[in-house]
Amino acid sequence: MNRTVLTLVLCVLTVLAGCGAGPSNDGSSGAATTDGSGAGAGTEVADTTGTDGGSATATTGGETTQSGTGGQSGESLDGATYTRFVTALESAGSFTATERMTLRTDDTGASFAEATFETVSRVDVAGDRGFAETTSEVAGASDEFGSVSSASERYTDGATTYQREVVSMGDFSQTQYDVSVTGAGTIQPVSLESLVGSPDDGANESSEEFGQVQFTRVGTETYDGVQVTRYEASGPAVTDIVNAGLDDGSDASFSSAAAAVLVDGEGVIRSQSFSFTFEQDGVTYDAELERVVGDLGSTTVAEPDWLAEATARSGQ
Repeated sequence: MNRTVLTLVLCVLTVLAGCGAGPSNDGSSGAATTDGSGAGAGTEVADTTGTDGGSATATTGGETTQSGTGGQSGESLDGATYTRFVTALESAGSFTATERMTLRTDDTGASFAEATFETVSRVDVAGDRGFAETTSEVAGASDEFGSVSSASERYTDGATTYQREVVSMGDFSQTQYDVSVTGAGTIQPVSLESLVGSPDDGANESSEEFGQVQFTRVGTETYDGVQVTRYEASGPAVTDIVNAGLDDGSDASFSSAAAAVLVDGEGVIRSQSFSFTFEQDGVTYDAELERVVGDLGSTTVAEPDWLAEATARSGQ
C-alpha cells in the first residue's frame, strides 16, 4: 500500500482532530500500527439543517437529534475550546476515545480498494494506565492475498508500554510482542497526553492548529443522550489547514472537505469528524475520520492476560 496516502490522512487526524499520536517514532503510521482500536458506536452520517436553511453533512458516531437554531453569527470555536477539552478529560479521571478512519477508492489503478482502521483507547488518568485495541484491514491490497489485516493491543502502566500485534495475509499469520519506555521506544503509549495533549503544555500546539479552522455554530442536538452544540466548517477553511500540515513533497489535491465538532456543556468535545476527497498520483480517494469520546469517569483499565508473555519475549 502507498504509505504516503495513509500519512496524508494521519496528518489530517493530527492537525484537525488534535490527535497527539501521528506517525510513530519508527516512521510507520501511528493510527495503523500503534493506536488501539476496536468496534465503537455505530458510525452514521447525519444531515444537519438549521432554521436558517443551511445544511451540512458530517460523519458522527451516535444517534443525533437536532433541536437548536443554526447559523448564529459571532459564535465559533477557538484554540481555547481545545484546551478546555483536555482539562475536562483530566478532571474526569478516566475516559474512552474511539477513533475511526475509512479510505475508499473506485479507481482500478489504486493499490487497494478500501482501508479501514478503528481504535478504542481506555485511559485511567488518575491511575496512569491505559489500554488500547486496534483492528485494521486493507481490502484488495494484492491479487495474491486479497486483503491484509492486523489487530494489536497496547497496555501502558506508568512509563512502560507493552504491545501485542497480530498481522494476517491470506493463510499467513504472525504474532509479535514488544515493550518500550515512553520517550525511548517506538510504541505509542496509551495516555491522556498521547491522545489529546496535556493541560500544561501538550495541548498548546493542537489548540493553535484547532483555532486556525473557522468553525461556525450550527445548533444544538442530542448526541448519545448528551446535549451538545454542533460546529461545522467546510471548503477552504478546512483544506487550507490540511495542506499546511502536509509534507512539502506531497502531490495530493484536496476537495470537498467538511468538518464537524460536537461540544457538550462541560467543554468535552464528544465527537470530531472530518470527510474529504483528494487525488494523488491520478487516483481519487474518499476519506472519513472521526474521534468519539465517552465514558468519562467510568472507564476502567485492567492488565491484559498476555502481559507476562510480552515481558518474557522482550527480555525485560
